[in-house]
This record gives sequence, structure tokens and C-alpha cells, in this order.
Amino acid sequence: MISFHILVSVNVILSLHILMQMNCAHLENCLHEAIEEARTNKCLADRRAVEYDALRSSALRIHGLFERLNNCITAPGVTGFAKSLHSLAASLASSVKKDEADTTVQFQQCIKILADKVYLLTRQSAELLERYSAMQAVHGGITKELDEKKELIKNLYNKLQQEKQ
Repeated sequence: MISFHILVSVNVILSLHILMQMNCAHLENCLHEAIEEARTNKCLADRRAVEYDALRSSALRIHGLFERLNNCITAPGVTGFAKSLHSLAASLASSVKKDEADTTVQFQQCIKILADKVYLLTRQSAELLERYSAMQAVHGGITKELDEKKELIKNLYNKLQQEKQ
């Protein structure tokens, strides 16, 4: 009977040993799956961190560009605005690299076009102001001449009236 108990005990021990080996194999598989999932998550996190850094860098660059544009806009007078916008466009043209983000390049191109148009408008405004001043001077001369001729006509009319009497 003791040998039967020993046999049963040995069978139980062997069964437990097999179960433990199966559990160990299962746990090992779970561990390998968890390691692989952790590697995948780390790669994904690294890729997202790089994307975040690039986006943050781009956002900071755009923010800086808008600050510089704001400084141009708040420059006193139209001429000051035109000059500061022109210098911003020139500065951007020399600082923007070919491999910059599309938004930075587009911003630089927009500022250049805007600076060119503001320059043209400022120049046209100055020309029109100059022409207006010249026209005012001519108008003043013509008005003075007209007044003198009116006075002459009035005097001649009065003289003619006196001669008729």
C-alpha cells in the first residue's frame, strides 16, 4: 500500500512538474509577447517624440516670424512700415533654407510679395502726393490769374460805363 501511495505521489509530483513546465513555457511566451509589444510601443513613442519635436520647432519658428511681422506692422508711419517689411523680407530670404518646412517657405514668399506691393503702393502714394502738390500750386496760380482777370474785366466794365455817361 505504501508503494501505491508512493506511486500516486510520484504521479502527482510528475503531473505538477509537467504543469509547472507548461506554466513556465506559457509564462515565457507571455514574457516574449510583452517584450515585443514594449519594443513596438517604444518605437512608436520615439517616432511620435520626433514628430512632436519637429512640430514644436516649426510652431516656435512660425511664432517668431509672426512676432517679427507684428513688429513691422506696429512700426510708426507708412514709410516705417514699408521699410521694416522690406527688411523683414530680405532677412527671411537670406535665412530660410531650402529644406525648411513648406509653411515657413510660404510665409517668406508671402512677406516678399506683401513687401513688394507695399513698396509699390508707397511709391505711388508719394508720386500722387507730389503731383497733387504740383496741381495745387498750378491751381493757386490759375485762381490768382482768374481773380486778376475778373478784377480787370470789372475795372474795364466800370470804365466803359463811365465813358457812356
